[in-house]
Amino acid sequence: MSAKTKNVNRKSKVVPQTETGRILEQFADDHVWIAKNRKKLLEQYTEQWIAVEKGKVIASDPDVHALRKKLANPAYTCVEFLTREPLLIWPSAFTSDELLKRAEFFGYKHHTVSQK
Repeated sequence: MSAKTKNVNRKSKVVPQTETGRILEQFADDHVWIAKNRKKLLEQYTEQWIAVEKGKVIASDPDVHALRKKLANPAYTCVEFLTREPLLIWPSAFTSDELLKRAEFFGYKHHTVSQK
C-alpha cells in the first residue's frame, strides 16, 4: 500500500490550510454537532432557528430574520431550524438565482468572474 493510499484511508480530515478551508471545516463540524445533539437541543429550542459556532448555541429565535440580526457574521455561522416534524428537503426546487438570493440574505457575497 502506497503512502498516498494510506492517507486516503485514514479517518482524519483533509482540509485546505486556508482561511476558507478552516471556515468550511468549522461549519461542517457545527452541523455534525447539531445532528449529534438534536434530541437535547429540541428540549430547549423546539420550533426555533439556532445559530451555532464551535459546538455552542450562540443565538436562537423562532424568526430567522430576527436571528440573522443577532449574528455578527451570519454568512459564516451555522444556522438550522429545529423541529420535531419531518422536513422535506428538495435541493432541486430552487434555481441557481434563487439559491444565490437566499445566500445573500445571510450575508454571503457572490462574486462573478467575467470570462474573456
